[in-house]
Amino acid sequence: MHLIGSTRANTFHDPQDDLSTIQFEYFFGTGHSADSLVADECFAAWWAYLGMPGIAIGKIGIFSALEVDGISRTYRYNGEALHTRPLNRIGLFGGATPIKFGSHRASVLIGSGIAGDFSDISGDYAYLHLIYDHRVRLHERLTIGLGILFQNNFGSWRRPANLLPYLHWKISPRAKLRIAWDNIEYKYFLTSRLSLSAEARYDLSFFRTRRAERIEFETVGLGGGADWWLGGNWYARVRYKEMVFQREIIQVQQGPDLEASGFGGRSVRILLVYGK
Repeated sequence: MHLIGSTRANTFHDPQDDLSTIQFEYFFGTGHSADSLVADECFAAWWAYLGMPGIAIGKIGIFSALEVDGISRTYRYNGEALHTRPLNRIGLFGGATPIKFGSHRASVLIGSGIAGDFSDISGDYAYLHLIYDHRVRLHERLTIGLGILFQNNFGSWRRPANLLPYLHWKISPRAKLRIAWDNIEYKYFLTSRLSLSAEARYDLSFFRTRRAERIEFETVGLGGGADWWLGGNWYARVRYKEMVFQREIIQVQQGPDLEASGFGGRSVRILLVYGK
């Protein structure tokens, strides 16, 4: 999830904030350690975040977005599939910037939707996310911030609440360091259109099915890739990631809670981004 922002044009083309993103990712070699729980080692994942045009009411900016993500991975417990359809999450988000004074900007964001195999659509599949984000521009080349995320997934609050750090530092005309909540990225521009990056990334996917009250897939990865400016506010990106940690938590209906962890796996993802 990304908050809407703006930045001045640069000689080296790169957005300060991604306003809309379409992503396709392919995982391979993702093993785990639980014998009773079997999951596909190779699978596809997708994510789309589509920001809507914002409006202003007085000094308050209002914005909204649609988010869709999912995975084609199948989970099996004791040889029986916990679902027969791909797992998807669909949510709507709305936010406002009630605080804008001097170099400070604060935003609040509320998102809700459903996540699962869509064999059933009810409140049991619903989630609610609440975010507060505060940013301070210390210099024309340096913005810092901190936010907090509260998650209620399928009727249970996830503890502890997540802290969301933010940093946008233009180290030099060709180099920048960016921390955007769950992603740390160092980027270096080879030309005005082409840049290379190194990154550390945290991801969490969560779903519910008729046979599983909760499926969580959590990863930490290290990798990098390249960005290419397509023109206007459009960018293409490719990333490679080696997972240094992964954990899966499955709560089986009328069964045990399962947890599997491992350190293998990698992925390649392709992104089309609209940003400013």
